[in-house]
Amino acid sequence: MKRLKFFFKGSLSERKYLTAQKNKGFILESVHHGFYHFTKNEDLKNSSLQIEFTQSVTELKDFAKKPFVEKTVEKDLNFSNYKIVYSYLGDYYTNNLNVLNDTSDAEANYLKKIRKNLMILYQLSVLFFVLLMIILGMNESTISYYPVPIPFMLLTWIILLIFGLKLTKRMHLVKNSEPSLSPERTVIITYEKERPDIESALSYLGAWRYATSKKCKHHYRLTSQFSETQLKSDISSYLDINEEDVEIISNFGLAPIGYF
Repeated sequence: MKRLKFFFKGSLSERKYLTAQKNKGFILESVHHGFYHFTKNEDLKNSSLQIEFTQSVTELKDFAKKPFVEKTVEKDLNFSNYKIVYSYLGDYYTNNLNVLNDTSDAEANYLKKIRKNLMILYQLSVLFFVLLMIILGMNESTISYYPVPIPFMLLTWIILLIFGLKLTKRMHLVKNSEPSLSPERTVIITYEKERPDIESALSYLGAWRYATSKKCKHHYRLTSQFSETQLKSDISSYLDINEEDVEIISNFGLAPIGYF
């Protein structure tokens, strides 16, 4: 299915439209010159749609490998070196969960670049219309056409003004929004047997990455939105161990979460 839509990339209108299509079972395949290409995929109907911005090629490569990412669509943004990433996350993830680390800063910087281009366009339009009116006024044969550029000039400025106001509103929302991040934590499991294979069995908890093992303590990195209580409960239940044998450490310090 192909639909022609003109959205400001990443805008609320675009998010609502893509979410409505997802709920009908239509998943985005590509975006090109305003054409949104969809394919029918009922398996991703209950997934969470996420729209993010990035400038990091390395992070994009790692992003697609994350087990909770069902599908991604990338698009280069015009007149910038930024990309917009449409991703469908597993149905146990919530909406507005930022997965890419730099998405908020990247979106803010992209909007600033658009605003800068808008100001340049406004200045060029002023210069063009002023010069045109001067040229028409200097020639007797064209002086009667002197007022003709005025309505076109006003129309151009009104369009630029409307777009500028929408851009300013969006920049304000981005600046004041509280991003919902999915923190990466260290999980240390005390387990007497061999290293537990939990990456697949407990993949619904998030993205697991094995780090190292020291004696009976096995270290993992886990990107998850779930609470410490939920993580300890599910991990201990699966391995049939006590919750005290599962230690959760925050990224922001070496002490377990809730230690202080």
